[in-house]
Amino acid sequence: MTQNNPDAAWFSPSAIVYDIAEMHILDGLLDPRGKSDREVLRESHELLLSAEKPVFEGTDVSVSHENTLIEEARRLAARNKPMLSAVMYATWVEHRLNWILMYTTYEVKKQGYEEARELVRVNLNEKTGRLWHEVVGIELPRDLKDRIRSLAKIRNDFVHYKWPLWVSRDSSVPEDRDTAWLREDPRPLAESVVRDLHSWYCTHMLGGWVRPGP
Repeated sequence: MTQNNPDAAWFSPSAIVYDIAEMHILDGLLDPRGKSDREVLRESHELLLSAEKPVFEGTDVSVSHENTLIEEARRLAARNKPMLSAVMYATWVEHRLNWILMYTTYEVKKQGYEEARELVRVNLNEKTGRLWHEVVGIELPRDLKDRIRSLAKIRNDFVHYKWPLWVSRDSSVPEDRDTAWLREDPRPLAESVVRDLHSWYCTHMLGGWVRPGP
């Protein structure tokens, strides 16, 4: 068995195999349109074998925490810890949004790293609205933006907890009207955001190639 055989057992799809294929697509070295998942992976593998230098040589590398965040979000949800789960989901979403903005600014538009970092420090409404349009050039669907902001509100309301009153012993103090997020399971909302943001990314940045989702 040799490494020149893309059907060899060692070539079974794994996270790093998909990551390298994704990098080839983003760098414009591989066009995934009209190709099966296996064809994309095979072509990426051939590019890897024919490269004149190691794949990561001269490449800026950063650590992604997205897999850890989404796994922790689902683990907490399964343990009936919805608010802590919502914090992890919302953090995953912000990591993904920031990565797309930074990649587009730094790698596609070839602007400075510090300039790219400054962009992701703006508030979420700007990040998913005006700034997204200016940097990425393709709008996020309005419904998706609304759901991203709703999930972020759940996260922020929990993190910056103001001790709302559900049932007051003093009848003169009205029950807090803004506590629905504490009584509802945020997982359906969160999972819909993860699914649709990943779908947007695959459609608009990976040329329609649907890599296994988070």
